[in-house]
Amino acid sequence: MTESFASFAALLLALHFAAAVACGLAAMWLIRGGRTGLPARIPVLVALLAMAMWAGSVAASGPWSLASCIAESVRNIALVILIHRLFDTAGQRLSLRPIVIVLVGVELVQAMMAILTVLYAPEGSMVMHVSFILRMMVAVGALLLVHNLYAGAGAENRTGLRPIIFGLAGIWAFELNFYVISFLADGPAMEVAAFRGLVLALGALGLILGSRPDAAPIQLRPSRVAALQTISLVLVGCYLIAMIALAELLALFDGDGARLAQVGLLSGAIVLGLIWLPSQRVRALVKVVALKHFFQHRYDYREEWLRFTETIGSESTAESTLNVRILKAVADITDSRSALLFLADEDGRFLEAGYVGQLLASEPGASIPAELALVMETEGDIVDVDAIRAGKDRSGESAHLPDWIRADARCWAIVPLMHFERLVGAILLARPAEERELDWEDFDLLKLVGRQVASYLAEQAGHEALTQSAQFDQFNRRIAFVMHDIKNLASQLNLLASNAERHAEKPAFRADMLITLRTASAKLQNLIDRLGGYRSGQDGTPEPVSLHEVLTHVGKRFESGHQLDIAAPENCIVHAHQEALTQALIHIVQNAFDASEAGVPVNIEVTTDGLQARIEIIDSGEGMDAEFIRTGLYRPFVSSKNGGFGIGAFEARELIRAMGGRMEVTSRKGLGTRFVIILPLSAAAGLLGAPSAHEEQQTTPIEKVA
Repeated sequence: MTESFASFAALLLALHFAAAVACGLAAMWLIRGGRTGLPARIPVLVALLAMAMWAGSVAASGPWSLASCIAESVRNIALVILIHRLFDTAGQRLSLRPIVIVLVGVELVQAMMAILTVLYAPEGSMVMHVSFILRMMVAVGALLLVHNLYAGAGAENRTGLRPIIFGLAGIWAFELNFYVISFLADGPAMEVAAFRGLVLALGALGLILGSRPDAAPIQLRPSRVAALQTISLVLVGCYLIAMIALAELLALFDGDGARLAQVGLLSGAIVLGLIWLPSQRVRALVKVVALKHFFQHRYDYREEWLRFTETIGSESTAESTLNVRILKAVADITDSRSALLFLADEDGRFLEAGYVGQLLASEPGASIPAELALVMETEGDIVDVDAIRAGKDRSGESAHLPDWIRADARCWAIVPLMHFERLVGAILLARPAEERELDWEDFDLLKLVGRQVASYLAEQAGHEALTQSAQFDQFNRRIAFVMHDIKNLASQLNLLASNAERHAEKPAFRADMLITLRTASAKLQNLIDRLGGYRSGQDGTPEPVSLHEVLTHVGKRFESGHQLDIAAPENCIVHAHQEALTQALIHIVQNAFDASEAGVPVNIEVTTDGLQARIEIIDSGEGMDAEFIRTGLYRPFVSSKNGGFGIGAFEARELIRAMGGRMEVTSRKGLGTRFVIILPLSAAAGLLGAPSAHEEQQTTPIEKVA
């Protein structure tokens, strides 16, 4: 027995001496360089020095000397403060500061108990047992903090944090087991104590690996799972300590009464556990208590709101448009990697109006069905796409969710944008990098943000309406000058006509007349060029029009210097105005050539379904983004061409509408544009409710444009 004790004593001396040297070298490495940008560099350095001091004291004077006991308390306090500092530097204190204060206080009490144990208490006394219990309490509390530190870190940030966590967890787990064994053995377990130095050296290695220059920064992202695990560990630790303390108290009494009391307490604890654990009400109560008192909310609402308003108000080059800034601000709240905005157009359809990140829509021109929009407007709730996939349907939105959203695993939630109980748009959010379910905090915050975003959009719409009104006023003033020029030209031509009746036979007059006509013609052409797309269609009643004939005329218009490929059946007769339809097609085809590179053809394809004709004008030009299609394409005075008035697309759409048709457009930046004109066939015009001749006389295309 003596030889075995001497062997373990020698092993204890060697391992603790090696641990002291290792911790000292690690501290010197950190002082001389190491990772200078480490947020908790000073606490790591202090912890390493405290570990070296304790290991050296054990190697010099033994593990139970007064100096070693005090050095152990200093070491434990330094390690607890280090863990707290790791939380603190990441900005996530997790409301655990009271636990840290309690652990430090317990360790100070333990230091006094250690002094009493060394000076006055014999081995196996009550003072030594209490000292062991206090050490176990500190170890359990430290493991609780280490667990929260690891559970609260995001998956992508655990790489740099993992060595420190493993080092600290190893130290405290070994300490807990050592003191449990010592408590049960009624004295220090020399066989286990010999290896404390080795565990300490391994822990120091973890601290150094976590402090290397290429270690990832610590960014904590705590979750509710961590809160529930925290309270579970607290209950388990308290139960363990209470049972040990109670068993020790009962051991003071001799006889069968003590044994009976122990069996009774154990049986009662088992019965209470079987009754308490399955209770849903108790579990719910524990969960609420954990979330309210042991853990902060998922969101720091002050920080989130400041970041939201800062992003909305920014005017950086990459986020200059309001739609993009809105998407980025909302996506940042939930850490979503992508977001897609839908806004209502003039026809009440909710169409794609912009996106950030990866495009979630698989097809161009994505939209939200009117039925789903009605459900969101009525209920005002966030649409949880994952819940719908799982078969949960709160308000009937499952039946109207588009298949492309349901099938795309990236789609996570749809946020309604409500303004005065009216739905003005919606935002489709992609799931965040850290997989999780939507909860009540997400719902409340996103609903509030959705209303704020809707107010921004409404304010922008009102501002644009005022701007457009001012532009129309400016246009009216311009037209007054144009009319003045036309009046002067008309007067000049009238005078020329009246003089021609008397002097037409004179050569000098004829020469002067030709000069005047050329000048007037040049002035008129200049006015036409200035007005550009302001011209309207011709008056007339709807009649059967051959699309083949109209497209042939359009093709001849562009046969010089352009390649226009037309595929149309010869017997396709539509209900339309021939001149107005020709004018609308010429404008769209001209825009297609303007957007395409020289020599690149533009295609026109005509198909029918028995009721309607579908004319598709397709180019491979620059394309347009969804926001410009929604807000600028059909808006007067907004043009993507230099010097353009921006009224041509608006005029073309109104001309098509006046014939009982409609015009649609899909486009992608860099891929090209597809304009689609849909007109009723002449034979089916009555079935489709196309405008009659009487209605056309009441409202002509010119009046619609005006």
